[in-house]
Amino acid sequence: MDPTFPAREVFRNFSAAAVVVFYFLAAVATAVFLYGFWLRIKKYRRGRPANRLNQLWSRIFKAGRTIGKHTTLKKRDSLAGNAHALIFWGFIALFIGTLIIMVDHDFLRPISPGLQFWKGTFYLWYSAILDIMGVGFLVGLGIMMLRRWRLRPAQLDYSRPDRKAAEYDRTGYVRDDQIFLWGLFWIGVTGFILEGLRIAADRPPFEIWSVVGWQIADFFDLVGFSPATANRLLFLPGGFTRSWLSALWPTSPIPRPSIYSWISLISSSTTRRRQNAFRLFQRGRHPWAIETLPILPGKNSWIWMRAPSAGAAMRRVRLEQRECRFPPGI
Repeated sequence: MDPTFPAREVFRNFSAAAVVVFYFLAAVATAVFLYGFWLRIKKYRRGRPANRLNQLWSRIFKAGRTIGKHTTLKKRDSLAGNAHALIFWGFIALFIGTLIIMVDHDFLRPISPGLQFWKGTFYLWYSAILDIMGVGFLVGLGIMMLRRWRLRPAQLDYSRPDRKAAEYDRTGYVRDDQIFLWGLFWIGVTGFILEGLRIAADRPPFEIWSVVGWQIADFFDLVGFSPATANRLLFLPGGFTRSWLSALWPTSPIPRPSIYSWISLISSSTTRRRQNAFRLFQRGRHPWAIETLPILPGKNSWIWMRAPSAGAAMRRVRLEQRECRFPPGI
């Protein structure tokens, strides 16, 4: 490989046996992940069926927009919302970076090396973007650790309000959260350490695009790491940790919402939207409201409304039972 051309070797210093073990563990982790995901879906399927997949693409788009913007979390707690956004987008970027390597090395290389694209200008921008997003990922994790274990807001209390402290043990939950958070942090830190060692071993000039890895390589030079020492230390178990954590993803309390929140939002009903319409009706501000009667406890209060289309009939909403039948669009 030309040391001046932007690219790098995959599985550097891995023996053939180590590569086999890596792929075997990755396959096992994927199987465990899918099994855990299926157990959760199987649990959900016990409920009463509902048609919540109409307008599927619209639902997927809205769910992605809600999760991507983190508006709900930011409204509740701006610190937690911004930290979660850093973790979320940092993880997404690193995951996409891993997929790029997989496609380039595992699929395109066996077909024809000429099809590989993880090199040249693409590699330079890849290195810079992933370094920046990786820093955001670690910063977000650090904020969440500080919030969970030092600030300890009430919503992160592990106690149960329905039982006395002596009647239950939440040690497993606490330990599971600690293992997963520190595991994610370990993945980010070892990724940067490996990058710094790789750069310190060869010092290819184009790796200056790795804005964080280059500084770490400077640190290794400062403390006296020779290129040979840096090269020997390149075999660190970062990839094995990633495989292990991915297997725990569907069942661990911290990362589990990142999967199931998508499903929840995609399959959600219009209940929230109808509740918002109720508030507008109660204030007499909804454009379809004609008359709003006082809402009295224990009484049947009605709201009259007219659909905007000329042929639509008058509709009424019974607030006491929260039964609402709106014209299309509400």
